Amino acid sequence: MPSCEIFVAEGEGGGVIGFVTVDPATGYLDQIVVAPDHWRAGVGAALIGAARGASPSGLELQVNDDNDRAIGFYRREGFHAVGESINPNSGAQTVVMRWRPDLSPQAER
Repeated sequence: MPSCEIFVAEGEGGGVIGFVTVDPATGYLDQIVVAPDHWRAGVGAALIGAARGASPSGLELQVNDDNDRAIGFYRREGFHAVGESINPNSGAQTVVMRWRPDLSPQAER
């Protein structure tokens, strides 16, 4: 990414338990990673919150279309499927998802 902000989540012992990478100029959320032993503990939601703070007008991302767990997470965080694409690195089918502060909660894939 030409420019990005990286937000890091630290555990109680100070170790990294997650991070998110977002380009505030475009709103593209390139990566979000949370250590599996911290899933469903609010870390991912906190990182999405940081990304929203960096790009308050909206966020967009691509997620592999067979990653139901991640798609469910993004939906719970207010993202909506807006299209499909292909990952240029892996060739995998992806779902393009978007969060906008004014998106209707009824919009779905």
